[in-house]
Amino acid sequence: NFSWRKMLLITGIILNLLDATLALCTTYDVVRNQYFYLGETILDEIPAAANFVVGTFIIVEMADQGNEGLTYGLFTTVSNLGTPFSRAIGNQIFG
Repeated sequence: NFSWRKMLLITGIILNLLDATLALCTTYDVVRNQYFYLGETILDEIPAAANFVVGTFIIVEMADQGNEGLTYGLFTTVSNLGTPFSRAIGNQIFG
């Protein structure tokens, strides 16, 4: 057993460190390669996925008896709809 608080903290720190390191290397012209910058999203998804799974399990544990599956499905759906809706709204506003 591992503490969910420690897991959220560790994955959050790793996510921020990876993102900051790769973004700063690209911004300050240490590495100017489009594939280096695009590969950042692949590396960021690993700790982000672990963070999402742990956070989701916490919410499912707090759900009422018999509603765990519904809670997990609703939470996952709402979380996954954020990116497509934000892109669609951004395309409508900014062309």
